Amino acid sequence: MFPRISIIIPAYNVGQYIGKCLSSLYRQNEKNFEIIVVDDGSNDDTLQQLRQFQNPKLQLIRNKDNRGPSYARNRALSLATGEWVAFVDADDWCDQERFKRFLMIADEKQVDMIADDVHISSDEYIESKETALSRRGIKLVDPILVNPVKFVEWDLGIMKPM
Repeated sequence: MFPRISIIIPAYNVGQYIGKCLSSLYRQNEKNFEIIVVDDGSNDDTLQQLRQFQNPKLQLIRNKDNRGPSYARNRALSLATGEWVAFVDADDWCDQERFKRFLMIADEKQVDMIADDVHISSDEYIESKETALSRRGIKLVDPILVNPVKFVEWDLGIMKPM
């Protein structure tokens, strides 16, 4: 059985963050997914941290040298088997309902892509109320269809769409 979602994570020198990221993905209410992490030649403890999170859902790929996040994402994409592809950065963490809601809305609305807003935080201030859209003065309450022009205007690529 193929997974519904392939979650792709490029990882470079993110040993201090990758554990929280993977923990948030393993807690997802939607369980039909695979995770493909590409360690992009890290020289910190990223690889050791990743090995602590071994799981049948996790596929770990290692680049010998750092090639950049686009190369890492493309390498993972070539291995993805999911119906959907979701990109997550190694220093991101996701609400446990995120992918379940994504699939529910995608199935209901028959869309090709779906994105949500992201909270902006830092190492010092994790419980931020500020989001990427609120920074732009955009307030969304319910899902809306967005055309390609709005997608670019609102810079939704930062939202890690699925």
